[in-house]
Amino acid sequence: MDQKPGQRAPLAVLVADDIEMNRRLAVLLLGHLGYRVDVAAGGREACEMAMRRAYHLIFMDVQMPGFDGLEATRLLREHYAFGGGPRIVAMTAGETAGDRERCIAAGMDDYLVKPLRPAALLAVVERATSAAALNAAAMPPRENEVVMVLDWGRLEELRVFDEGGSLVAEVIAEFVRDAPANVEALLAADKAGDMTRVGSLTHGLKGMAANVGALAMQSLCFTIETGERATVERALSQLPACVRATCAALTQGPG
Repeated sequence: MDQKPGQRAPLAVLVADDIEMNRRLAVLLLGHLGYRVDVAAGGREACEMAMRRAYHLIFMDVQMPGFDGLEATRLLREHYAFGGGPRIVAMTAGETAGDRERCIAAGMDDYLVKPLRPAALLAVVERATSAAALNAAAMPPRENEVVMVLDWGRLEELRVFDEGGSLVAEVIAEFVRDAPANVEALLAADKAGDMTRVGSLTHGLKGMAANVGALAMQSLCFTIETGERATVERALSQLPACVRATCAALTQGPG
């Protein structure tokens, strides 16, 4: 018996669509192809999920209220600017002139017109499971994996251009020296209700995290910048431990 695509090449798949029935239909069709699928009800939620788990393939509705698929895609491409990241497939209710070009310009890799049709969906999956696509996609996550503390590949990329490794050493030293104090300042600013300073400190911490490939910290900073108050408070409470873990990992080096 022929194996289903999801059995031949298991992928971590996310579907983002603001309409529940569209999500259910996508899950049904992808399930028939052998995939287990996570769902997000909007672009912001999709970004948060994709920064916490390494998805190979994201089906992204283009027109979603508040934070659409193009914005979400641009943010994910920025987040994964130094390699890896999911393959993103645009889903749109109707194709008009320039739609495909706008999606590709935003960083999407493929394109589907809704309603989704099994043959078209299968063709997208087959392109995603090609060797070239898989090499460019995210590494498969472990079961129940949360986003990893550090992507060592970021520092390795810098070392290629850093003879002697002095700049990389400085980047690490700056992070270990400054990040904990900046987190304390961020928590104090939040407690004082100084949202301007909260925004400035969060932006700075996110930049520091990007410099060393601190994925978990970047994800928390993203939530602080964009989330609802309840999720912001949770991210703020998790940030000190996350920074301590990041500093410890940077000090110990890759295991």
